[in-house]
Amino acid sequence: MEQFLLRGNESAIATIKDEELISDILKFASEHGVSKSRFIIQTLYGIGDELKKKWRDEGYGVEVYVPVGPWHKSLPYVWRRIKEILKKY
Repeated sequence: MEQFLLRGNESAIATIKDEELISDILKFASEHGVSKSRFIIQTLYGIGDELKKKWRDEGYGVEVYVPVGPWHKSLPYVWRRIKEILKKY
């Protein structure tokens, strides 16, 4: 990722919700003068919503991916997200 940040254009950092990993990457980018507009953070719908808001509020680009396609292929993903949300309450 360091090489992508230093030499790439529009690099994407994909994670589920690994705050420590992303923090290390953001620290590296800041220390090396990499503009926030040169990369984005990609996450999955329904996971780490607090982190997505935090990163967005700090000025980073955040993309959220959602499953698409036939309902019977998307249903397992949606069901996992529902169970994760219910565990919080």
